[in-house]
Amino acid sequence: MLFSGMIKPGLRLKLTALIECLVVALVLCIGIVSTFREKKTLENELHKRGYALAADLARFTAGPLLSRDLPTLRRFVNHSMAQEYVLYVMIVDNEDQIVMHSDLKYVGKDISLYQLEPMTRHLDLSASVRIADALLGNVVLGYSYMALENEIDTAVKQILMLGAIAITLGGIMAYVLAWFIAAPIKRIRDATKQLAAGNYPALLEIKSADEIGALAESFNDMAKELTRHRTHLQNLVDERTRALRELALHIQLAKEDEAKRIAREIHDELGQSLTALKIDLHWLKGQLPGDVPGVQDKIGIMLRLIGETINSVRKISSQLRPVLLDDFGLSAAMEWQTKEFSDRTGISSHFFSRPENIVPQQDQAVALFRVFQEALTNVARHASATHVEAGLWETSNTLVMEVRDNGIGITKSQMMDTRSFGVIGMHERVKRLGGELEIYGQREQGTTLSAWIPKGDT
Repeated sequence: MLFSGMIKPGLRLKLTALIECLVVALVLCIGIVSTFREKKTLENELHKRGYALAADLARFTAGPLLSRDLPTLRRFVNHSMAQEYVLYVMIVDNEDQIVMHSDLKYVGKDISLYQLEPMTRHLDLSASVRIADALLGNVVLGYSYMALENEIDTAVKQILMLGAIAITLGGIMAYVLAWFIAAPIKRIRDATKQLAAGNYPALLEIKSADEIGALAESFNDMAKELTRHRTHLQNLVDERTRALRELALHIQLAKEDEAKRIAREIHDELGQSLTALKIDLHWLKGQLPGDVPGVQDKIGIMLRLIGETINSVRKISSQLRPVLLDDFGLSAAMEWQTKEFSDRTGISSHFFSRPENIVPQQDQAVALFRVFQEALTNVARHASATHVEAGLWETSNTLVMEVRDNGIGITKSQMMDTRSFGVIGMHERVKRLGGELEIYGQREQGTTLSAWIPKGDT
């Protein structure tokens, strides 16, 4: 009890012991420190020589790189390879393509796919190739450490024995100190990492009267509080998410119902009135004498204008809510939309449906049709395509829609752009019905959009 009351080693005492041990090791290893300093000086000199060579090569290759003069670039690379301790040289353009390499098998490859074969220790040095302020690419060369290693080899041999002694002493001291310090700190560190990653570990059981014990106790209190807050926040997020999704679905359905109503009223009310007016004008034209100057021509102009207005009314009504979607089903509506897209944009397109007439639930049909419209709009705006293939088919429990173009291809950054409201809207429409939507593309090889929705009960 007496010793337990007197000896309560705290973290400060442990660190003091560690520092004292490091001082002893530092005294024993002073020769190594001196060697490292010399090595640092030689390394700096090696860097300077290597960077100077890379910078010179960058200046000389600017013109040939701009004009893609590969023979001249090859001569410059061979000349640089003739310098002592140069292991490899390559010239990369600003599109990360290897234009020239000391090993010709790498020429034309992308730098991200470049893997250096094993070789002696070396420095990778790079210099930018510029003309005025324009960046044309980079020169990269590997510079061997051999010169440095030869010069310090003798010094390393002289301190080898001293180093062995220092390592032995350091190992013994580190082992003893790790027993007091490293083990509990490692446990706290690992638990903190799990906590930061969102994985709530079991509470720490570190019984110690020093600062580490106090730290473990504070960690346990923090973990308990975070667990409580996390549960509360997760419940709030789940509740808000459900409410927002329900609201979004309600708004979307209301918009579709309103568009359907407006389309019907425009088609029925305005369309019928214009048709009746056109019939009355035809009757009036037949009643008037043909020799009245300008009257017959004026009536003809009015008839053409009414006909164009009727066509505009039909077009607006179809854009708001295609009658085909309600009267004949999704397949017919998509086929009509494909033909209208080709007529409007001049982009050839083809649509198929297996089976020929697919009639899903109303909300599924509306969602897939709106996604299809948005996909065609994106093709017209961004794809620079000349042809579009679209299809709709069903399995035993899934509706599948696919739209494929032969355009420039969508990029990953475009798909992840938070400002791409059209893409976000397509994902939300499909997700609300328990489905999935995938967009993928390759540069200059087009883009493909695929959507899967569970059929459910029809």
